Amino acid sequence: MNPITLRSIGLCLLIAVSACTQTSSLDTNHPAISSKPTIAFTSYQGLKVRGTEEQLKQWENKYSKMTAPKAAAMALGKDGRWAFGWNQTAPGTLAAVGGAFSACERSKKAKGISAPCELIRVNNRLFELGRALAQRLGLDDESQATFVWRLQKNETVVYIGGSFHLFKQGFYPLPSAYTKAFNETSQLVLEINPAGLTPMQAQHLQSKYLLLPDKKTLDQVLPKPLITTVKEELTVLGLEWQQLEKLTPAGFALNMINALYAAQGFFPQHGIDAYFFKLAVEQSKLLGELETLEFQLQLLADMPFDLQTLQAAEIFNKSQAADQVNKMVDAWHMADEEALANLMIESSATSPAMKAWNERLLGERNIKMAKKIGDMLNTDGQDIFVLIGAGHLSGKNNVIQLLQQLGFESSQLRRDGTVL
Repeated sequence: MNPITLRSIGLCLLIAVSACTQTSSLDTNHPAISSKPTIAFTSYQGLKVRGTEEQLKQWENKYSKMTAPKAAAMALGKDGRWAFGWNQTAPGTLAAVGGAFSACERSKKAKGISAPCELIRVNNRLFELGRALAQRLGLDDESQATFVWRLQKNETVVYIGGSFHLFKQGFYPLPSAYTKAFNETSQLVLEINPAGLTPMQAQHLQSKYLLLPDKKTLDQVLPKPLITTVKEELTVLGLEWQQLEKLTPAGFALNMINALYAAQGFFPQHGIDAYFFKLAVEQSKLLGELETLEFQLQLLADMPFDLQTLQAAEIFNKSQAADQVNKMVDAWHMADEEALANLMIESSATSPAMKAWNERLLGERNIKMAKKIGDMLNTDGQDIFVLIGAGHLSGKNNVIQLLQQLGFESSQLRRDGTVL
């Protein structure tokens, strides 16, 4: 069977799960989501909610009695109106998440709420709403730095922005610096241009680089104890072994990491790259790329097999991974380059050998990216907005530092788009 891709995971969660899950949304007559104005206001995660604390507790008590796997999503408008959607007794965590989002979308549509649905529960794990995160970090301070830099040579301007390839809809709108960079440029350059290949071509490359040779399966190449762990985790997520068994260990690890992120509400369709790619297509802007899908897949295929096995084994520290991704999001919001760099290293591996490989790979890619961006600056032409993973803009020998070493001056932007 074809390997699961980033995009297919997202589509499965948001479209296809209704056929195999039980989903519910609160009835519009329920007092907790009534569209009729109420006198009382309470708070949820520090945000204003129209209703009473008792109504919130009633819902939380109802959720606590639901059967796992279960998940809940919430749309909370700035005016305090809210809607819930949940899923229970799903065939896995991923289906529960997808069902909760689908139910929330139905509920908020019935109420006319425009706020995005956001994941707030998966089993007993709690998740923070985007506006609650912004309030906690004080993101209303427009003077704070961002992961956006401006470089100029002669008449050519290049903006460089740090991206998350998987993101949450509740984290929008982005800082104004990103919008400024996009609006003031005529070309968008991503790590990979999604329009560069047809779906069939992309599938061919995945089969070429991410499938085991000679009809082998992971049962034949991974240690038996790891296989046991893998199958247990797949059952929890609701994925079938047959969907992944023909992948290389590196391909398997990539798909599993994406699935674990999806189980926390991070989806490719909400990624910062995807957001600006859609805008660029709508506005008929020029598109470019720093790398190709084949180049990135080749990197995975070239990883020594013992390191691929290590990588596959290391992805199951889920509690650590869950904490780290939330810390990385905080570091990105606060433009804390040092914190993000350290978290990237910690999350990439636990073994010294794996860390060394990842650091070397990141360094080599940074050099190539910096050279291509430097070539853009040396060529008179259109102004360009370059979006790359935020990890490439943090840590030792990051892309910004390398461009400075090449003689280009850079200015970091505040959240309001002004120069820091």
